[in-house]
Amino acid sequence: MEESPPKHFREVVQRRLMRDVIEAAAGLSRGWMVMVIDDAALRVVSALVGMYDVMEHRVTLIELLSKERQPLPEMEVIYLVTPTLETINLILKDFADPKKPRYGAVHLFFLSKVNDTLMQRLGTAPNFLQRVRTFKEVNMNFLATEASAFHLDMPRCLPGLFSTRPDNAVLEEVAYKLVSLCVTLNEYPHVRFNQDSVLCARIATLVQDGLNDFVARQEDWWYHGQAGHTDRERATLLILDRAEDPLTPLIHEHTYQAMVQDLLQVDGDMITFQSEGKGGRHETKALLNDSDALWAEFRHQHIAKVMEQIGERTRDYIQANAGVEMTRKLGTDAKMSPQELALIVKQLPEYREMTGKLWMHYSITTDVMASFQHFGVLDLSELEQTLATGVDGDGRSVKEEKMLQR
Repeated sequence: MEESPPKHFREVVQRRLMRDVIEAAAGLSRGWMVMVIDDAALRVVSALVGMYDVMEHRVTLIELLSKERQPLPEMEVIYLVTPTLETINLILKDFADPKKPRYGAVHLFFLSKVNDTLMQRLGTAPNFLQRVRTFKEVNMNFLATEASAFHLDMPRCLPGLFSTRPDNAVLEEVAYKLVSLCVTLNEYPHVRFNQDSVLCARIATLVQDGLNDFVARQEDWWYHGQAGHTDRERATLLILDRAEDPLTPLIHEHTYQAMVQDLLQVDGDMITFQSEGKGGRHETKALLNDSDALWAEFRHQHIAKVMEQIGERTRDYIQANAGVEMTRKLGTDAKMSPQELALIVKQLPEYREMTGKLWMHYSITTDVMASFQHFGVLDLSELEQTLATGVDGDGRSVKEEKMLQR
């Protein structure tokens, strides 16, 4: 059966990971396999697939390259790693003793291009090379975090980009990751940038050179807009730096996702929040990612709208499933606030289970608003808006001296 077209950017990347890594290795293997990844690959994989997805292709175990691992010499191994000297040395260490290899046959995948120095290092281990059945650069060293959003997984890059002397290594890494993104999406874009920005011009040049080099080396690679692939025109890659909009990072945003990130304890996709349960409020952990349909729907909406919709949906769901007693408690007042609804639901704990994810997101939004009030973020947000616009909430101009007094 012909595969349906991907619905969004993240699905394109997800399919590429499954096809070019997991399914490619499975097609050459006869038994169960183990998958070994480094920290960067862990973030790439966890943003795209779950354990069940890879187990369907006979991957029975996923382990970190940096951790001590049990020898499984009867099983083939998939390595998905960043091309660095450290990762290659750790891989070769697994096969240092020819009589006691950690794994059997090897399927070796790199998230980006392997340079000549690293290739020479691999060439010093002939016993290892004899086991390699797959060697491939998959161009996937970025994180597809949402249906239409990605980031380059470079949390400490700002000093290297915006110091008085930008770090060439950081600029090159940004460019290589953008090339990797374009290649994965089958895009050979027109690269555009602000000519007044030296930083943008440098990155744009590196990206263009990287794309040209890839296209020249990969004759069988195609891109959108090319003859035979005219479903859409060539893309445009627009490179801007923070100087185009310096204020936005300094202003609190009141969308659901932004407030969760600002006010709650978040580690990757894992969130820690306070929720109601037996014995009162207690600490709860949950995953917030695209597998949670409500999170995907609500995350870019204003927090007030999210709370209103959660209340309305909880009420509608319970009314459609509740008995006479609960229907009487809810009454017919369509204007009941989420807080009033919660007081009723708390009296009947079984309905917290029935509403499932709705109750979880109600708990998260309640915790967000508690922190919002505790830290005085509303007053701070009003001051930020005044500093950014030069006018107060009534549209009157405000002098700098008055703002400093606040």
